[in-house]
Amino acid sequence: EQAKGAVARGVSSGNLIAFGSPSSAKIADLAVAAFTGVEADSFKGVRVLFIGQAADSERVKAAVTPSSAEYVFVEAK
Repeated sequence: EQAKGAVARGVSSGNLIAFGSPSSAKIADLAVAAFTGVEADSFKGVRVLFIGQAADSERVKAAVTPSSAEYVFVEAK
């Protein structure tokens, strides 16, 4: 709920939002839920970092992309 609330309030250009957890699937679910319903192009200039497994990256990227945020993926080893 905190992540969804923070995303709903918006993030200023030049900032970073990071999602990472030992459970890649759970943090991916949280990231997708947080970006559900976000207005198109409302995150221009913001970076969204997802640290998890490659298998979860594409669905997070698909949720983030409409916001125009720069999506960055780092595979957790």
